[in-house]
Amino acid sequence: MNLVKQHKSFLILLLSLILLNSTAIMITPILLNQWINQDINIGIRQVGSIAILLVFSYIIQIILIYLREKFALNFNIHQAISLTKKFFGLTYDDINTKGPTYYLERIAISVNSLYIYLADGFVQMVVNVIIVCAIIVLVLTFNQLLAVILLGLLPINYFGYRSLNKELQKRSKVMQEETSSGWKDILNLCKETDYIKQLATKDALLETMKEPFTRIYSSMAKVNSFAQGISATLRSFNELMKNLMILLLAYGVIVNGESPLSIVLFSIILPLYFNAINGITNANLASRNLKESSRFIEYLDENQENNGAKLISSIDKIEFNIKNLSIGNQTLKSNIQGVFEKGDIVSVNGDSGTGKSTLMKLLPKFRVTDAILINGIDIRDISNESLRKQLVYMSQEVPIVTGTLRDNLFLGRAYNDKEINQLIKLPILQSILSNKSLDTVIEENGANLSGGEKQKIALSRVIFNEADVFVLDEITSNIDKETAGEIYKTIMSINEDKITFIISHDKMHLSYCNKVIDLQ
Repeated sequence: MNLVKQHKSFLILLLSLILLNSTAIMITPILLNQWINQDINIGIRQVGSIAILLVFSYIIQIILIYLREKFALNFNIHQAISLTKKFFGLTYDDINTKGPTYYLERIAISVNSLYIYLADGFVQMVVNVIIVCAIIVLVLTFNQLLAVILLGLLPINYFGYRSLNKELQKRSKVMQEETSSGWKDILNLCKETDYIKQLATKDALLETMKEPFTRIYSSMAKVNSFAQGISATLRSFNELMKNLMILLLAYGVIVNGESPLSIVLFSIILPLYFNAINGITNANLASRNLKESSRFIEYLDENQENNGAKLISSIDKIEFNIKNLSIGNQTLKSNIQGVFEKGDIVSVNGDSGTGKSTLMKLLPKFRVTDAILINGIDIRDISNESLRKQLVYMSQEVPIVTGTLRDNLFLGRAYNDKEINQLIKLPILQSILSNKSLDTVIEENGANLSGGEKQKIALSRVIFNEADVFVLDEITSNIDKETAGEIYKTIMSINEDKITFIISHDKMHLSYCNKVIDLQ
């Protein structure tokens, strides 16, 4: 209901226009009923009146489409950004366990559910209840038996579709889980273009993808076959009752000499009536989807990472006093101690699996620890945003967007001409700018960039960053020695007033380091 309160003005306008449109539609059968009762012949004047009402209704519908779509654009963007912000705030392990693809798909579904409920479900529920009541009252004025039949159809349809939707909700939840996990598996297999293209035959890859494809479309087929089967049964029942009522009216015309216009009147009323019932049912489904989306949003809220309240303007000193470095129940290393200050370049040594990255990920608070002090303050007490403003964590996985080289260098950050001029003069970018301009389009996942060029772009992003701590996690892996040397020289040139931690399997960086954390 908070959504309703937040967008009250829009909903009132929408409700007013839909009621106006419904009134215009309902006037037609009311006029016909009046003409039947007063024994008025249908002429040009009457047909013209109905035509004006239809044109009026059409204009209102066009206005409604415009208003809804204009609202949808702003609302959906706002909600998508808001939920994505909550996703960013999830705990590190939460994101890794289910994967970003899962959360982003659920966010897309939730945004759609919120919009459908607000712009369609809530308003349609109110309007369609009014239409159903008006039709039953209208029919009651000329045929009580048919009014009773219509009244009886209401609970049959409402509770029938409600039961269907309730079961669909359960099955759809399973389907959403299956499709999200299935597409995640498929995207993981398809994201490496070089690997796919180098395969002589794609049979083995396609065979691997067959299982997630089967999982996705089997879950969809189960839901669709169930929904269509039950819906077809209810529609067939409604069609049977509709034909029965038309036959009763025809009987009245033939046997009792009633006006044939009553059949015309009813042929207009019945579609309105059943559409209104379907509208009520769909609104109920929108409400249920809203509840499912609300539960997902509650999950996002409940699993936000811990945040401190203290603000820091710089990081001058870092102290480690870690008794046990562990992930879950596995202890990787014991008794890690050290004090690091500005100007220190620290090599974090150890074989694969000894916990080098695990240790360094404690610094930006990816995981919670009580064994690190920043400027003498327990790291848990420091605001995450405040801490991360002073710390840059770089890994070998560099985020690259499909856009220009300029877009990738600044990555959404505001910039001016002075910064551009400074950037293009950086020695580390010269090899890239020798064959690319700032307007060169970078392909998806940086397909037209080498691994070394990606790392140079990543480093260039943070050169003008005023952070006090750099954590470099295997940023020179899989690149040539010359490029690695350029990267290290650039780091050294800006390290005078910073604390730098380097994880690397090569030994090139050791000559630059004055301290070591040994996890052997």
